Amino acid sequence: IKDPASQALLVEMLLGAICGKRMGGIPEACPPVVLVFDECQRLRLTEGSFAHRILREGRKYNLSGWFSTQWIRNEQEEDALSQAGLKIYFRLEGNVLRRTVKSLGISDLETRKRYEHLLSTLPRGQFLYRRGKQMYLSKAPKLHT
Repeated sequence: IKDPASQALLVEMLLGAICGKRMGGIPEACPPVVLVFDECQRLRLTEGSFAHRILREGRKYNLSGWFSTQWIRNEQEEDALSQAGLKIYFRLEGNVLRRTVKSLGISDLETRKRYEHLLSTLPRGQFLYRRGKQMYLSKAPKLHT
């Protein structure tokens, strides 16, 4: 299916079937399921969508999601993705960089500028990750050329 709107509708229907089965049963009786969403900006991440429900309450149903995106289009998507327990940031640029650093909730201007510099200069494969309020820097991998 090449039409993006049709793809989004089909994914929402599939997520609805999965969520309905999971959320209507006994969570302890179900093995954990992790759904991987690459390019999640194509999903409907609006309040009430199944992707948003997975982010907000999926853990209590042994249902988790890994949401990957290169950009967030609006505050509604940013709000939905803020529900994630672990966030990973690779090198960023421009408005996405500034918006991301602003979303980290750092009030000190100098510290924000240090994070902007760090996130704009990360080498390929290295990332900054946030678990709760703590920030961590991964070790840069040894890349064979």
